[in-house]
Amino acid sequence: TFDNVIGLAGGQLVPGVVPDQLANASLRWESSYQTNLGLDLGLFDDKINMEVNYYNIDTKDLLMPNYNTPVYLGYLTRFALKNVGEINNKGLEIALSSTNIYTNNLQWTTNLNWSTNRTEIIKMNEGIDVYLDASPGYFSRERTHILREGEVPGAFWGYVYEGVYVGGQLPEGTAMLAGGTIGDPMFAEVADEEGNYDGVIDTQDQQIIGDPTPDFTYGINNTVTYKNFDLNVFIQGKQGGDVFNLTRVQLMNGDANAITDVLDAWSLENPESNIPRVGNNSLRELSTRFVEDGSYIRLKNVSIGYRI
Repeated sequence: TFDNVIGLAGGQLVPGVVPDQLANASLRWESSYQTNLGLDLGLFDDKINMEVNYYNIDTKDLLMPNYNTPVYLGYLTRFALKNVGEINNKGLEIALSSTNIYTNNLQWTTNLNWSTNRTEIIKMNEGIDVYLDASPGYFSRERTHILREGEVPGAFWGYVYEGVYVGGQLPEGTAMLAGGTIGDPMFAEVADEEGNYDGVIDTQDQQIIGDPTPDFTYGINNTVTYKNFDLNVFIQGKQGGDVFNLTRVQLMNGDANAITDVLDAWSLENPESNIPRVGNNSLRELSTRFVEDGSYIRLKNVSIGYRI
């Protein structure tokens, strides 16, 4: 397809057309193969009801944009779709509802749900890793997430933080970014095939540092009715699942606004701190220092009503 554009020729605005997107003659539709198993159970005259569902989904020929189209080709859309691999998605969902009290004036019901899901990349074309970037442009980074065979989609990618360098011999298996000095962050090195370290932190030392997938999610909803009054309480949460706090990366960088944690940064007067010195050489490094536990429990809603 083509799109209309306005160009400049001889100092005059002129209409034109450009091709929208580079074609991919070998592109195929995604295909999914799914298995579902379910169980419905009612007990005590349906005062307790339970639903259990298990699913397993294999998806092949995954579609993904390829951003390697050169600008000089003149296409309006910079990416072309391609088939990149295969993933497996499986999980278990449980829903439980109960009528705890049921009288003329008082009723109390509870609804509980619990689910877990796991997604794994089964195959990437030619086994090649695909890197993604979710950071703001001014971070000047190209890799925050990775797609790799045998791992979850969107695993976090970066350095393993090993603390602040306080002088002397670096601990074995650690090094600093170029120009590192006392007060700067140390990171874990990745050994070569022979188990040796090169003493330099570079992109070869980046590795998977987090998994955004929660272990499970849950919710519980209670409704109590007494005559014309009703009370509803809903609690929701999740266990596990990492969060890559890119906002904290910027606010700990030292070149703009900062959070109060910076006040506890390493200095000669504060040598025990695990926060690198202000103005360190990390330049918004993406590391385990900014990977946080995403577990939470939240009182989502409380409502009280009266029926007239």
